[in-house]
Amino acid sequence: MLRGVVVFPVMLDVRDRRALVVGADADAVGRVARLVEAGARVLVLTLAEPPPEMCTLEETGCVHIERRAARPADLDGVFVTYVSTAEEAQAPPLHARAAAEGRLLCTVDRPELSTFVNPAIVRAGHLSIAISTGGASPALARRIREDLGEMFADPRFASWLDALAQERAALPRGERARTGAEAVRGFSIEGRVKLPGDRTG
Repeated sequence: MLRGVVVFPVMLDVRDRRALVVGADADAVGRVARLVEAGARVLVLTLAEPPPEMCTLEETGCVHIERRAARPADLDGVFVTYVSTAEEAQAPPLHARAAAEGRLLCTVDRPELSTFVNPAIVRAGHLSIAISTGGASPALARRIREDLGEMFADPRFASWLDALAQERAALPRGERARTGAEAVRGFSIEGRVKLPGDRTG
């Protein structure tokens, strides 16, 4: 059970890895799209009729959809598994095997049926920010993601970061740290935390 546990954040390289997604609701569609974008090969198991967006992803050739319930044996050879909220009833036997064998499995919004907590992600060009409350409040993680997403939505930021990447790639390895530190001098993030009930003004 992950609630209340200090988690260890990592980012996974899923290129050419097998991923399993159980369910085909809107959240599952988004996760499959992100897995495909990251280079994974995805098996989707769903009891419901998959929406058109999921079928479109299948046309990429990186997604295969089967209309059936999931079985613990489906975890064979799978690097990472997601169980959607709509299919959480299928999670217990999958989680039992994942926990026993040290496999990566996340049941969305159910940390007690997960071996890892999936963070909320903000992306802006090369920047990726992972946000997790350790399962304490997925809703808060999503809200922080939305606010940070707005903060980094300025297209100038992505262009500037791309320029930094190109400049770094052109430098000899020994000069990258010093030049990189100088290039970001003057950059800052400004804002404050406002809790429910705080007075404004």
